[in-house]
Amino acid sequence: MKELNEIVTTKLTTMIDDGSIEKMIEERLEKLMQETIKSAMESYSDFGKSLTRTIESSIGISLSKVSFPRVQPLRCAAGTRKIRPSARSTCRPTS
Repeated sequence: MKELNEIVTTKLTTMIDDGSIEKMIEERLEKLMQETIKSAMESYSDFGKSLTRTIESSIGISLSKVSFPRVQPLRCAAGTRKIRPSARSTCRPTS
């Protein structure tokens, strides 16, 4: 068993000296951080839910500032160009 212990010790020493272990730790830590950030920003996370509520609230406020034209005047404007002159009198602007 002494040989196996020597092989492991020698390999670990080599990996420490050439920076292999440090590189593995960096790569794993980077992957862990990416996974953690991804998880924290999923739609079901507290952050994702909060962001969704904020965006929905902002969109709702924005939509309340938009005025939509009334449909009847638009229909009449489009229709008077296509129908006979006697029908035009029924399409009067509404207030």
